[in-house]
Amino acid sequence: MGRADSIDSKLEFAFKLFESKRLSKAEEIYHECLSSLEESSNNYKVALHWLGYVKSELKKYDEARSIYIKLREIAKFSSDLQDELIAIHQLGMVERMARNYEEAIKLFDVELNLLKNSYPDFYVGFAANYYEQGYILLKKGSLIEAEKLMNQSLQYSKQSNDPIALGCSLRGLGEIFNAKGEIERAKGYFEESIFTFKESDDIVAVEEVKSILDKI
Repeated sequence: MGRADSIDSKLEFAFKLFESKRLSKAEEIYHECLSSLEESSNNYKVALHWLGYVKSELKKYDEARSIYIKLREIAKFSSDLQDELIAIHQLGMVERMARNYEEAIKLFDVELNLLKNSYPDFYVGFAANYYEQGYILLKKGSLIEAEKLMNQSLQYSKQSNDPIALGCSLRGLGEIFNAKGEIERAKGYFEESIFTFKESDDIVAVEEVKSILDKI
């Protein structure tokens, strides 16, 4: 097995660990991969990106933030606007998870403007952006505005034909209607979300939504 094959296998294994919530082990392997990769390689960016996810899930927000700032700088240096958009979105996600909502909103505004100006047909990008903005408003208790933005996310998700994006938008609407006390509508969206995640074989997402449903 060559070195590249070995790294690819390690990255695949780390991702499986991440999916199964074995976060500390995934973190360890991503660090191992990074230590043996050139910063200019695509696998370096892949490992760094997913390490940022792991750090976020471990609530190591400062470390996750630093990772996505670095990825944004790498993208800027190579004039890769698409990679920069991803890094900005991930930075916003980190700030949202850390409950730095105002900073998150600023980042998602930057992302949205770039999408409108440079990628008006990147529907899955718009879906993810409006999902995050709607979710922040849900967390802040602004349920009417949250519903509007999550519905925008839903419309873009449908245009994108991406079942994971669609499942997320439906789950988001379920959470909003649950918070509004409209339980039957919430259940309907959660059930649609489960069906959609099953279509994409996202078993982790299916179980997460089932867990929410069980508590209603």
